[in-house]
Amino acid sequence: MTTTAISRALRHPGWSTAAWVLLSVAPVVYGWAILAALAGVLPARVALAAVGAGPVLCAVLLVRLALVLPHGACRGAGMLAMGSLAAGAALVVLAAVPHGWGARLLAVGFTVSTALCLLGLLMLPGTAPSWRIRLRRLLDGFGIGISVFYAAWLLVIVPLEGDGLGPSGPRALLAVLVWLIAAMALACTVLIAARAFRYRRAALACGAGVALVLLGQAVLVVLVLLHAAPAAQFAAAAGTVLGPALLFLGASRTGTRTDTSGVAQPSSIAGMPLLSVPVALAVVATVYHLATVGTFSAYSAGVAVLVVLTVAGREAFAVFDVRCYAAELAEQEARFRSIVAGSDDVTMVLDECLIVRWQSPAAARRFGLSDAEVLGRPFSALFHPEDAPSLAEQLRELLVDPPDARVLVSGRLRDGFGTWRFTESSATDHRNEPAVAGVVVHLRDVSAHRELSHQVSRLTYTDPLTGLPNRRALLRTLAELRDRPRPWRGCVLVLDLSGVQEVNETRGREVGDAVLVEVARRLRAALAPDHVLARLGGDEFAVVVGCAPATADGVAARLIGVLAEPYAVGGGRVLLGACAGVAEFGPTATPDELVAGADVAMRRAKSLGGNRSERYDESLEVQLMRRSMLTAELPGADRRGELDLLYQPIVAVDDRHPVAVEALLRWRHPQLGTVGPEEFVPIAEAAGLIDEVGGWVLHQACRRVASWRAEGRPVQVAVNLSAVQLRESDFVAQVAAVLDAYEVPPEALIVEAGEADVVADVPAAVHTLGGLRALGVRVALDDFGTGHSALTYLRRLPVDILKADRALIAEPVTPGTPAAPLAEIVVRLGERLGMSVVAEGVETAEQLSALAAAGCGYAQGYLFGRPMPVEHVEAFFELHADGVPRAIGPSTVD
Repeated sequence: MTTTAISRALRHPGWSTAAWVLLSVAPVVYGWAILAALAGVLPARVALAAVGAGPVLCAVLLVRLALVLPHGACRGAGMLAMGSLAAGAALVVLAAVPHGWGARLLAVGFTVSTALCLLGLLMLPGTAPSWRIRLRRLLDGFGIGISVFYAAWLLVIVPLEGDGLGPSGPRALLAVLVWLIAAMALACTVLIAARAFRYRRAALACGAGVALVLLGQAVLVVLVLLHAAPAAQFAAAAGTVLGPALLFLGASRTGTRTDTSGVAQPSSIAGMPLLSVPVALAVVATVYHLATVGTFSAYSAGVAVLVVLTVAGREAFAVFDVRCYAAELAEQEARFRSIVAGSDDVTMVLDECLIVRWQSPAAARRFGLSDAEVLGRPFSALFHPEDAPSLAEQLRELLVDPPDARVLVSGRLRDGFGTWRFTESSATDHRNEPAVAGVVVHLRDVSAHRELSHQVSRLTYTDPLTGLPNRRALLRTLAELRDRPRPWRGCVLVLDLSGVQEVNETRGREVGDAVLVEVARRLRAALAPDHVLARLGGDEFAVVVGCAPATADGVAARLIGVLAEPYAVGGGRVLLGACAGVAEFGPTATPDELVAGADVAMRRAKSLGGNRSERYDESLEVQLMRRSMLTAELPGADRRGELDLLYQPIVAVDDRHPVAVEALLRWRHPQLGTVGPEEFVPIAEAAGLIDEVGGWVLHQACRRVASWRAEGRPVQVAVNLSAVQLRESDFVAQVAAVLDAYEVPPEALIVEAGEADVVADVPAAVHTLGGLRALGVRVALDDFGTGHSALTYLRRLPVDILKADRALIAEPVTPGTPAAPLAEIVVRLGERLGMSVVAEGVETAEQLSALAAAGCGYAQGYLFGRPMPVEHVEAFFELHADGVPRAIGPSTVD
């Protein structure tokens, strides 16, 4: 039978059942054989051979077990199997050869079995993690065993020399060698099993089995040499039978994941004083022997030399081990210092009183703080007095939290030059680690990032022309008023100027801007300090007043009168008209609904002739009826052919060549005409129809881009993602299925997610957008700049493209000021984050020039083309045929 066939046979599942049956029946069979031999029914040699078959059987079972164990346990179980086989073979040989040679062969088998069992025990998983610790276990065991044997030799064996057990003759020498080997092996076995750091139960069982094998064989050798009775020999051989059984049971537990109990993994120099007691015992025995006997025999001297050599070798290895460990520590320290020294973050170690005890070299490089200025001072004393109390309180709470707790703190730190810097710190409690024994603080300077965020936030919430709060700031104010604990009563006024467009056309845009600046000044002067004034955009302004609707009507009339006075600008006079709409603040209404209500009222006033104000009332229920009509007729609009896609080109700023198109959804309603997505998409989301509408858009866009690519136009197409789709767990799979259906490469598709939708549920956005990006689809953050919250998560979001909102490329504040004042900031932000930037709403050549000067790569707006049907888009491609194919940014996928 070949080796492969044997291995396959041993791996058969039936072996497990057979093993337990044999282990259960074997004691009965062995007991019967021994009793039969003692009664004279069975020859002693036959019974001894039957006893020797037990370890051989266990060896076969161990080999089978080794074949199914993991690699680490396989080698140990194999070695234990060979040791058990050697022990059983020695018993069989003892029963087969003459008595004189049997003792010698039994001693040889004992030596081989001992060596194999010790190696197998060391190779079991969890007993010793490295070769240095394995060698230390052996040296420690040899030193302990030979020292104890030497003391027993001088104190017990030598005094009994007159009883026939003295060290004389070859047989006595053989017995001494056997017991010397047994003593050293037993000491090694106890150390290996007791110091196991994993699978301790398995190691203890295997150790007990090895100990029984060693003791049984050693006693059997001595009994054979002394020609002891068969009963005594059978009793000693019982250990050789029970030991392999324990080896099998213990080795089988190393393959289970549940038996992982143990102590921490030992270091390579653990257990240094192990030899102190045995060596001291050997020294005491030597002194006692010299005092009572006075001389050493040759055997005693030989054993003493072995003690000295073993202890010397063990200590020499200990020195080598300590040096290796010291070299490892030095290497780790050098690595730690190089990492800490090269880091931009400052690392500090605080004691239990939050006093700085150590700081990394980066403190001097980043903050100009020397050790003399920091060490020995409370950590909170380094910060601004306004920030220090809360910071100290957070750190004190960290000290009472469970070990390894972490806290994030921030504050203004005074650097070595007296400047306050904004910092963020993460503190971790490492007091339970002896090497640290304190709180570790990682401190980083966020001043530049904070300043950039504040600048972007300030410009995002401020109208660049008038310096007033813009629409976003107004909506934020209304949201804050709505969320107050006590109800707030007031009104929202929307003012619209008439005549500004004529001024721009006849007198120039500079004069028109000057008029708007004067309008803002007059409104500020006419309003109370607690009123909120904002510019909504263009020639629309809004005011939040804390008064009843009747009083708000009077405020609106007064503002209309102020705005109707002549404006002396540009060497002449300009007259403007104004109308206002008033909407009462309601705690259940959203900010957008309040502004929209006031805007509807303003449009009514404008339709009634202007220069007047109107209040929002029940007559505006027409809009609600329209919404109800749209909700009822939206289901099935795609199947009825009422949905349509228009495409607006996205061009490169440098040469105006198209790089992509954005698919824009329209509803061609039979009665209401064209309905924009801003009106019916929220209805679709509320009615649960967004999957139907969004799926139709995705299919149509991919079908169209596949057709274009087949015609040699490898253009990218962008589709908008709704807030509901962003939270769907299977949306990525839907996109992948559509791309496969139309054989469209993923890089040809761009998915746009609105900034407000992303910030509303960041974890879901990260999951969905990350899945799309992993698929190969490009991800764009649409309407960037409509809120400041996205800046906090921008680094986390898997985004390739930033689409800057049209408000960020507004007209210049004053003559001579560059257009698109926020473009450079957004471009810089995109460059820092590795994202391409697309500017939306570009309508003038001045805006395009400003974008080019700011380094913006791509733009979209009416300057290049309005949303158009497929035929016009293809004509647009033909007009710029030399610019296709191109793409937005690189097409790499993280």
